[in-house]
Amino acid sequence: MAGPAPSPAVLNLPADDCVIVFRTERSGVYGRLVRLGAVAQNILKPHALPAVAATPLGEAVALAALLGSALPERGNIAVQTKTNGIVSMLYADCEAPGQLRGYARCDAGTLAALTASGEPLNAENLIGAGHLAFTIDMQGDAAPYQGVIALDGATLAQSAAHYFEQREALPTFVRLAVAQHYAGAHNGLPVQCSGAAAAS
Repeated sequence: MAGPAPSPAVLNLPADDCVIVFRTERSGVYGRLVRLGAVAQNILKPHALPAVAATPLGEAVALAALLGSALPERGNIAVQTKTNGIVSMLYADCEAPGQLRGYARCDAGTLAALTASGEPLNAENLIGAGHLAFTIDMQGDAAPYQGVIALDGATLAQSAAHYFEQREALPTFVRLAVAQHYAGAHNGLPVQCSGAAAAS
């Protein structure tokens, strides 16, 4: 008589501010999952950006963390956009072994006019057209490397996936998400926190 089937292993993983490298056994898909909590909050909150501008900055920071998590003991990778959208510039970088920073430029006047007109915000008018650049500096003898791809109404995740599909000639899947949630209360008022996640 066969015994009970073994129960699947349960991984004890941190909830936030972590990088999880994975590979599926049957399909052979491999990638990385990044989830940022307090780290994203510390980067996004001081800028006091409107939520629609904080979201793409959070995505850029998550993307930089995702790419930077593959760096060896030293090095830096930067993600930067320059476009004609409401958020005309995004910059985020990750320096090994995991230092992150980010910055965004937002045209508040255009955002207010667009919001007043009732026109929906999307990647086309929020990010706009321009380019997305990835700069890798291994901080050794090798010169920094930069790869650039056009941004033309696509999301940051779509453009990043397209860039790596072209460069690596491998099917690539990138998902970026930013959420604001409430974490308890302080002096009777809800405390709002931000989080960002990336998966590839």
